[in-house]
Amino acid sequence: MAGEPSLDVDRLIASGVYDPASPRAADRLELVTYLFEHGSSQAQIEATFAAQGLNGLIEQLQAAPEGSPRGSIVDVLISRDRLSATEIAARAGVPVDLVMRVRAELGFRDDDPDARVIPGPFVDDMVGVAFGAALFGEEAILGLVRVVGSTAIRLAEASRAVVFTDLAASLMDTPGGELAMLRTNQQATGALPLIPAAFTRAFFEHVNRLADVMVPTDPQRLDIASLDVAVAFVDLVASTAWTEQATRGELRGALNEFERLANTLATEHGCRLVKTNGDDAMFVGFEPTAVATVAVELCEAVAAESRLPQARGGVAFGTVFPRDGDYFGPTVIVAARAGKAAAPGSVVATDSVVAHASADAFTFVPLGQAALRGVSDPVQLYELRR
Repeated sequence: MAGEPSLDVDRLIASGVYDPASPRAADRLELVTYLFEHGSSQAQIEATFAAQGLNGLIEQLQAAPEGSPRGSIVDVLISRDRLSATEIAARAGVPVDLVMRVRAELGFRDDDPDARVIPGPFVDDMVGVAFGAALFGEEAILGLVRVVGSTAIRLAEASRAVVFTDLAASLMDTPGGELAMLRTNQQATGALPLIPAAFTRAFFEHVNRLADVMVPTDPQRLDIASLDVAVAFVDLVASTAWTEQATRGELRGALNEFERLANTLATEHGCRLVKTNGDDAMFVGFEPTAVATVAVELCEAVAAESRLPQARGGVAFGTVFPRDGDYFGPTVIVAARAGKAAAPGSVVATDSVVAHASADAFTFVPLGQAALRGVSDPVQLYELRR
């Protein structure tokens, strides 16, 4: 329409946003034109590209048009209202230092208590924290907040990786890929509310199930400060050399498969996958036979997966101490160190596992006493064979 501003291509070239000699020149001009026609000014486009590159341009349409309230589509999902830690403390009736600490435990760096950068609904969160602290103690609640923060960060990173890692490689190799990535990012952002909704339902279901299975070591006690469980660690052998040889895409696909296998097998046998650290996995369960079976079957599954190196595992049974969704104590250390002593493709277990596991499930082959790093006394190990 006459009188409407148009893109200045020479400016785009000068700012580095658009290179007419690039093999992707048509894609880039298509992307920039789309952004321009949907409310982004040329100045916004150039500034975003200078600060964030192509990823910034692909996310640009999330930003509100110039002149509208600050924030993005994601900000709208949280709240466009922003308060300072000082204001939140006053409204929630808590010390400002507690607000700052909770924000830090959640993974946010808010250095200035008077900066209005915190979403307004956080007032309600702080009221909940104060209520929990009065019931259970401040340190206990802050530990729970820390778990929430680390879980939220991991979920956010995994969600982003689905779009910008798994899908980006295939889209960007096709004509029109840059604009296709922008539209996919728009759609993914619109679907974001589905993730916390699903997470909330899964959380409550797991709370119900844990109430049925998490019992104290001493039946006369109500607390679960300690539990008798079997612990297993399975790790990929020579993973450092393997990661140096594989491409990033190959590594991601292979490690995703390792984590999928670990989670599937743990669930099938009524155990819990506590965590994975890239090339290793930790399981717990109340039945030593089940935990040992998960370890053995995971090593077998890894051996059948051509993308992965061999795996090995260690299993121990005894008292552990739950903390922030993880487990600690000598039993955990012994299981981890025993796994490092296993031969590639095998799983070893301690005396306590042999004493409590089903003799019908495994043959226990004595390997003798082993000196394990971080364990004061030698430990008798057995190889598990089926």
